[in-house]
Amino acid sequence: MPLGRTPWHREEFLEHGHIFHWRDLAYDTVVKTPLIMWIPGMKAGQVVDALAQNIDILPTILDYLAIDSKTYRLDGKSLRPAIEQNQAVHKYVFGMQPYARSVTDGRYKLIYNNRTGDIELFDRSADPGEQTNIAARRPQLAEALTEVLIQWVDSTEGDVDVGENVDKAREVTDRLRSLGYL
Repeated sequence: MPLGRTPWHREEFLEHGHIFHWRDLAYDTVVKTPLIMWIPGMKAGQVVDALAQNIDILPTILDYLAIDSKTYRLDGKSLRPAIEQNQAVHKYVFGMQPYARSVTDGRYKLIYNNRTGDIELFDRSADPGEQTNIAARRPQLAEALTEVLIQWVDSTEGDVDVGENVDKAREVTDRLRSLGYL
């Protein structure tokens, strides 16, 4: 399988000009992670290809344990409908890296770079390695996904300056580095 098409969380190996684990990239090569679960009574080896976010893991586990996740005011959603009935849980999923924000509807993915203001749009079906930016060829789609992303950023990060977010991300990175995590 070509490097840009591996279905698990891993490192960059020059697919986008970088080597190793780049925390500020929002490409699937770095952010896409597998979720492997054993659920009693479920068919073994089942593969579910559904939009999901890491914040959906805890609500999913709680759902299978018959614990109401609403009690905990979690941001994620249970993936149980996707697992058991192949029913979509999300229309869009979002990503937040220190210097990038992203949104995907499953087929198309838009990445906004906080530092440069650049927008990249990829057709993940035709280009699973996210190599060809089609934003200039599909401006209406890029604009529509940008609007979805802006609404999500406003709802999750509030009304703050992008520069403030970048500065906060740098501070967190410096703190994690001083603790030995990076």
